[in-house]
Amino acid sequence: PGFILGTYADRLSTYSRARVEVTNETQRGSTYLVQTRITNPGQRPVTAIWYLTRSNGGDQVSNMRVAGLNLTLNQAQDFDSYIQRNGFDRLVNFMQQRGA
Repeated sequence: PGFILGTYADRLSTYSRARVEVTNETQRGSTYLVQTRITNPGQRPVTAIWYLTRSNGGDQVSNMRVAGLNLTLNQAQDFDSYIQRNGFDRLVNFMQQRGA
C-alpha cells in the first residue's frame, strides 16, 4: 500500500491547483461511479471516473479511470511486466524500498 500511495501522491501533486467538477454520478450495486472533469491551469481538462465503495469506515476509492485508462489494470500490467523482466522477489524488494 505504501508504494501505491507514494506513486500516486507524486503524480497527483502536479494537480494541486486543479479544479475538480463532478459531472455525473451513478450507482452500480455497492459501488458509486463519480465522473469528474479536472481542469489544471494551462492544460486541457481531463475526465476521471472515481469508483467509490461504501464501507463502515467511510467511502473508499477502489479504482479510477483517467482519460480512458483504468489505473488498476494499468498498474497490474506494470507489475506483470516488471516480474517478467526481474522476477517476483525483486518486485517485492523494489516496492519495499520505494514505499516504506
